[in-house]
Order: sequence, then C-alpha cells, then structure tokens
Amino acid sequence: MKLRDRCNYCTYAVLRCNKLKDTGLFRKQDPYVIVEYNNCKFQTRTCTDGGTEPVFDEKFRIPLVAGILEMNIYVWNSNSVMHDTFIGSGRVLLNKVIAEGFDDSICGLKTNGSKHAGDVKMIMHFSGNPLVSLVHTLVL
Repeated sequence: MKLRDRCNYCTYAVLRCNKLKDTGLFRKQDPYVIVEYNNCKFQTRTCTDGGTEPVFDEKFRIPLVAGILEMNIYVWNSNSVMHDTFIGSGRVLLNKVIAEGFDDSICGLKTNGSKHAGDVKMIMHFSGNPLVSLVHTLVL
C-alpha cells in the first residue's frame, strides 16, 4: 500500500459566490477564488463577467495534515490592466466534515476593514479515517 493511499483527503467543490462586494469600476467584475490549506493554494478559473453572483462549480482534492483544521478562502477580481483587486476573505473549519464525512457550508467573507464582502458556497467530502484525524488533532 502506497503512502498516499493511507492519507486522509478532503474533496471540496467551490460552487458559487453570493452578494460579493462590487469592485468593478467600469464593467462587471471577473472574480476568482483561492483556497489555501497548509501553505498550498488552489485557484478556480476566473468567472468572466461573473459580477456579484459568479458560478464556479470546480472541485479540488487535498491531502489533510494532522492538526490543521481550517482552510482560508480569498476572493479576488481579475484585472487585465492593473493589479487584481481584493474582494474579501474568510475561513472554513474542517471539524464537521472530518467528523460527519460531509459539510455543505457557506463561508462568509470580510474585507480588510472587517465589512461583509459576500459569501462562498462550498460542499466538502471527507475520505479516510476520522478517528485518526481527530486523535492526531487532540494529541497536537
């Protein structure tokens, strides 16, 4: 059995964003989502002209690391002329998906000034041994 076959994994789908803060100056914004876990970043495609209600429907699979029980979510507006514009960020806790095997969650986003910047809708599935994950978490 290979080492990767013994790892615990979280498969998550970034479905859509709702009521994003509008940073588009002259046209609809082109948002994308970055999910960061254990210093690894996963990025959705840019939803061209997605505006404040973009749809992504993209799946990612990440190996879980004992003791790291949250993912950071960042939403940006892609700009072809200037630097990309930050829309908002949030955190997703993994406790529920590890314990129950499934989590259908909405991650609230905040701006740098702690104002509401919208939501990201995600679905997560856990594959592996939840007891091993929880024991490692309690030990650390």
